[in-house]
Amino acid sequence: TMAYTTLQPIKTAASIPAERASPASIAALSALSLESPVLRAVLEAVEGYALVLSPERQILAANPELLEALGLEEGSSLQGLRPGEALACRHAAEDPAGCGGSRSCPACGALLAMLAAQASLEPVEGECLLEIRRDGVSLAAEYRVRVSPVEVGGHPLLVVVLLDISDRKRRDHLESAFIHDLLNTVQGLLGLGEALERKGGARETAQGVVELTRRLALEIQSQRLLRQAEEGALALRVGELEVPELLEDLEALF
Repeated sequence: TMAYTTLQPIKTAASIPAERASPASIAALSALSLESPVLRAVLEAVEGYALVLSPERQILAANPELLEALGLEEGSSLQGLRPGEALACRHAAEDPAGCGGSRSCPACGALLAMLAAQASLEPVEGECLLEIRRDGVSLAAEYRVRVSPVEVGGHPLLVVVLLDISDRKRRDHLESAFIHDLLNTVQGLLGLGEALERKGGARETAQGVVELTRRLALEIQSQRLLRQAEEGALALRVGELEVPELLEDLEALF
């Protein structure tokens, strides 16, 4: 059973274990993990980026999906690195200790999940934001992190799975903003309707009702367009926009 744990940030990077295993030890553990039918099945079948880590949080093996994302044909070049170093997290280069040594690392959800799983010897789930710099471009993505302790040949290893949830997070934000704007427009309609009721029908108020109703229709249409864009089905139509009219609409809205 995978438990979702609320992970508390560590106070300082100094409290994060920084020791690393020797290259010979990493090579031996890597060979041992790749000989495990269970670990090989996990690496081949799991969705997302999967890593097998040593007790020192160093990479022993990676799944094909991660190797493809990094442009690698095999995982030997990743052996001994920590996850943030393999993924080129920009914070991993901020301290000589590498991944786990920067001032930002104590709040990293991935690192906290690894440490919590090692301490509890139970699966732990969390979330993290990785800032990656690749080909001179800075990229940020949000991941759900699942860390499961596993023992192979008497060695306590970690299986770490990173699943990109950036799209879901973005959709959640867009839907939240849509509902917020929708409620604001409906509230404006309600206020104008009440004003009409009190005044017995005023032309200016009626025009406001029409305008807000039109805005309500546009909000709904905008949400439809955003969903089409998310699904890759949006057909773009390029047109001109009159800036003074836009500013007048914004002034009337607020």
